[in-house]
Amino acid sequence: MEAKRIIEEQNLLIQQKNNELGIEVARQTRDLTQTNLELIEQNTRLEQFAFIISHNLRSPMARLVGLSAILNFADDPRETAEIVKLMVKSTQDLDQVIKDLTLILGIQKMNVKVLSEIALDGLFQKVVATLEQEIADTKAKVTSDFTNLNGITSLPPYMESIFYNLLSNSIKYRHPERSPVIHVKSKTADGYGLITFEDNGLGIDVEKHKENLFNLYKRFHFHTEGKGMGLYLVKTQLAALGGRIEVNSKVNEGTRFSIYLKQDHAS
Repeated sequence: MEAKRIIEEQNLLIQQKNNELGIEVARQTRDLTQTNLELIEQNTRLEQFAFIISHNLRSPMARLVGLSAILNFADDPRETAEIVKLMVKSTQDLDQVIKDLTLILGIQKMNVKVLSEIALDGLFQKVVATLEQEIADTKAKVTSDFTNLNGITSLPPYMESIFYNLLSNSIKYRHPERSPVIHVKSKTADGYGLITFEDNGLGIDVEKHKENLFNLYKRFHFHTEGKGMGLYLVKTQLAALGGRIEVNSKVNEGTRFSIYLKQDHAS
């Protein structure tokens, strides 16, 4: 009987250890999966920086080198003035690329642990006031509904930038045959704070562009000015906040951007 009791205790101990081992293996598997996802994201960002350096940074530099070589042989004052004008433009382009890089690096370095309470209705009104002229010029109708979720705990500069970029995008890429109608609303969904931006603009072919939709310097409409920075910044800022963005769109009908923030960032 004593031997049987000892065997049973040992079996229970072994089972307990196996259960603990299984839990630990599952935890490490989750951690490894998360680490792999973070590495993929880091690699994507590195590819974006490589793109900037190889294309957007190298191009104005190459123009400057070429123009300076031509300048050495220019003897006509008018030709010299034109070359100098082009050199100034290339210098400005180079400066803008460096500013873009500085902005993106600043997002990575900002301490997202320093969060504060934000009233979405107040944030919305602030951004609408910033875009007042654009809204008036395009006769845009911009409305909001934050009754289901108004207070969130987040990083004010990021949230203001996200609101600004998404609202200005809807105005910029409006349909030429109708005035812009933009509606922003919020609620809680599946443990997240959900904010949606919906418009009646040109729309995007999501299936065609899904691989590049949030990439740096990518544009999908070329009839208006733009650098293709807005959506990249939105995604990068949301990633820093532990959130995500989804898009649903139909060409010539409109677009809906959905922002998900962790529940500890919303209330």
